[in-house]
Amino acid sequence: MGLTSANCCPARFIFLMTSESKEQLKPALSSGNIEKTMTAPLTVLVATDQKFYNQFAKLFPHTDAKSWFTSNPKLANETALRNSSMQARI
Repeated sequence: MGLTSANCCPARFIFLMTSESKEQLKPALSSGNIEKTMTAPLTVLVATDQKFYNQFAKLFPHTDAKSWFTSNPKLANETALRNSSMQARI
């Protein structure tokens, strides 16, 4: 169970551990973060799945929670942002 509303778990994590994977990220980094990122043993990218509700059949199967979000894009966007941010802090 995720520590998110309706167990929505919208965060997606990409773990970069190799020099090659970090090199791909390098062009997107600000100059002050390049050395820290390149020398860190691990870098994690945190993204938000805007269609997190497609996983509800597995994550929240006891009711049709998907319709709560497909019928209300503003609620879906706010929920995705709030809950993925919360997942990233854990």
